[in-house]
Amino acid sequence: MSAHELIDALLEDRVLVYGSPPPDGRDLDLLVREPEQRAIDAGLADAGFDRRGRECVLFASGSAEIVELTSAASWRLPPDELDRLFADALKIDGLENLVRPSPHHTLLILARRVAGGDGLLSDKLRQRLEQALVEDRQAWASARRRADHWGARTALEALDETWRTGAPMPRSRRRAARRERLGDRATRRGSSPAARLRAAARGLPRPHRGVVVALSGLDGAGKSSQAIALCDTLERLGYDATVVRTRISWDDALWRVARPLKRLLAPPLTLLAALLPVPPVRERPVARERQDGGEGEATSSQTRPAEDAVTRVREASPLLTDLWTLVITVANASSQWKLMRRHLLRGGIVVCDRYTLDSIVELRYTYGRERSLRATRAALSRLYPRPLRAYLLDVRPETALERKGEWGIEWLSAHRHLYLEERERLGVRLLDGEHTQADLCAEVARDVWLSGV
Repeated sequence: MSAHELIDALLEDRVLVYGSPPPDGRDLDLLVREPEQRAIDAGLADAGFDRRGRECVLFASGSAEIVELTSAASWRLPPDELDRLFADALKIDGLENLVRPSPHHTLLILARRVAGGDGLLSDKLRQRLEQALVEDRQAWASARRRADHWGARTALEALDETWRTGAPMPRSRRRAARRERLGDRATRRGSSPAARLRAAARGLPRPHRGVVVALSGLDGAGKSSQAIALCDTLERLGYDATVVRTRISWDDALWRVARPLKRLLAPPLTLLAALLPVPPVRERPVARERQDGGEGEATSSQTRPAEDAVTRVREASPLLTDLWTLVITVANASSQWKLMRRHLLRGGIVVCDRYTLDSIVELRYTYGRERSLRATRAALSRLYPRPLRAYLLDVRPETALERKGEWGIEWLSAHRHLYLEERERLGVRLLDGEHTQADLCAEVARDVWLSGV
């Protein structure tokens, strides 16, 4: 049963859908009086909805159902005008108690909304306005007769002008509309310089800091699918979300630093490697090429020749290894910031497919699992934006190999061990990546939403 059907069955009196009527709207915007609100609150809680402020959300099936409850008292209409609003409302097909505003009330609601917002009449709002005029050719005249009761005469005339010209509602008209809506209280409170300054500040956009949500895990844990699903759910909730993917060992910025540095150091270190008893480079698995040119599972017999003198000397020195991992960390942090900063500055949500946990695991596996890399771990924590939420999607190596078909059980098992060890140090939440994508998405999206983004 959908949210609007559930709510309609709970009600004994009318509740107004003042946004897009179901099933067309992204969410369900309801104007409710006190008895109906109590019934809806109890019914939605029983159905598994979570509530934060005015919003009630059910996370399920990889998406979210959203109900926003607005108290009828918050609109500050005279009691008889509020009764008229509900009495004049029109039926919605298939529903009994959920109703939509009459055409002239639709114009008054839009006037207050546009005047109280940024002054723009979006395509969706314009379509709603024009539909009201199709239903009732006298809607403007009827709305003007009720405008004084709504404290919305200025807002209504400004809306008419905005609709006809396509130009945004001027800020001066919006301020005048607000004063009219608040009536005598606005006049009394707006007389002092401090009050005028506060009123001006309310018209300015409020800065909102962007946040990072991090998803970590083995290749084949489902990070990429979860990142996309989480973004889709967050956008449905009205957030600006995007996915950012990086991998610390495959960072172009790193190789732009590494290649010239190796060319510079190769001659003296080759001589040093020949003169000193420097151990050979530790063999590492490399991916087997598929017929289609991709990467596949690595086996213990497939290794890279240990002939790099620079790498031989570096691996023989813990200090040089620590310095090199710091170089890698700084280069990758720079790439991360370039990818994220614009979105974070806009106040958006960045969902990272791999983050600090994946980076420290990759560095420890590549440059010595026996080393703590304390300085590198500290740099990772300080150079990367601190995530609002971070999750490790934990799967068995066999599951990861079956899903992705890359690397091998030994490689995946070693990485999983490092993930489980490091995630406690970083405070990353452990999730069972063997669950279905829809269940995981619901769990992650609910946790992010409840965190207060």
